Amino acid sequence: MNRLNASVSGICFLLFFSLSFAQQDLLGNYSGTFVVEGSRKSTSIGVQMQIASVEGGNVTGGFKLIGGGCAGDYALSGKLSGDQFALRTGPSEKQGCGNVGMKLTAKGGKLTGTYGKYEIELSK
Repeated sequence: MNRLNASVSGICFLLFFSLSFAQQDLLGNYSGTFVVEGSRKSTSIGVQMQIASVEGGNVTGGFKLIGGGCAGDYALSGKLSGDQFALRTGPSEKQGCGNVGMKLTAKGGKLTGTYGKYEIELSK
């Protein structure tokens, strides 16, 4: 029975260690764009995102929009479950900006999904 307990404890430790290591791989800086379709033209908005920490599935970092009426820096927070992020930007003093949700999937150094209603892809 003691061998079984030791084996289960060892497996649990290895699983926890591998999940923690995988979360640490997601840390860093990402950049990309999304396109806003207007009635007369399309506008490409630049994005820079930093994932500063992933602990126990909780994510924190920063988010920067480059161009457009909501350009600026935002706090970033949310959750990570497996390879799925559910994130939200912090508030903004600009009317109609900030508090935007994101659903992203991590795969091979890229994050793809949605920022609000826009399709987005970010690369490390």
